[in-house]
Amino acid sequence: MPDEIVFIHCQTFSRKANRAGQCVQQVVQEGLRSGGYHPHVEDPKPLARIFGDPAGFQKIHDDHVAQRRTLAVKNGKTSKRAIRADRHSLFTVVASYPVPTAALEASPEELDRFKRWVDLAIAWVRARYGDQLKVAFAHIDEQYPHLHCWFLPDNPSADASLLPPRKRAKREVQARLKSEGVDPRKEVAAGNRALKSAMRSWQDSYHRTVKRVVGLGMHMSRASNLRLMNPPFLNSGGPVPP
Repeated sequence: MPDEIVFIHCQTFSRKANRAGQCVQQVVQEGLRSGGYHPHVEDPKPLARIFGDPAGFQKIHDDHVAQRRTLAVKNGKTSKRAIRADRHSLFTVVASYPVPTAALEASPEELDRFKRWVDLAIAWVRARYGDQLKVAFAHIDEQYPHLHCWFLPDNPSADASLLPPRKRAKREVQARLKSEGVDPRKEVAAGNRALKSAMRSWQDSYHRTVKRVVGLGMHMSRASNLRLMNPPFLNSGGPVPP
């Protein structure tokens, strides 16, 4: 098998759409291959469910957020408030498989290896995020198959931004340096270095645990995480359909 670029990507989303039109609803509907949410897919097919209830995830997410509160302090008093719509409450991981879908369909051996890769990838994310993993499924209607995992944060404020390693590392380093009185510019620079280091470590762990074990000797594409240069199935583009 020739070397191929493969990647694993993580991202968070809120109920409120960002400038690219991405939000929890858009992610869920694109994953389900609902009409109007997947213009990049010429011949959409039903997802291949692996774990959880993809069709019921939107309600599971909304109920999860509704049951949680954020703490607000005003005039010395602490109160609980409903989670804002712009709070990132969904964490996602997408991993690609570097063998074309057509090859899986033509080779029982390659299909078996794909299934083993899926099992290892699910075990890898479970080892890191435990029961926060709620849904996993595969899309096999594009040139290359890929695995989607959806997570709900178990912290009291439904804050999914605590889950991506890059955001957590940057936040922790900058908070520590700020408390030490470090120059703000140096604080930001150190935070950015911690962000990149955390993502490399996360991706290298995936490479060691999943890809090498399955026998996939591809190069890891770090640009997809460090620069958010997403392939089409991560961002269909355009506004959220009505």
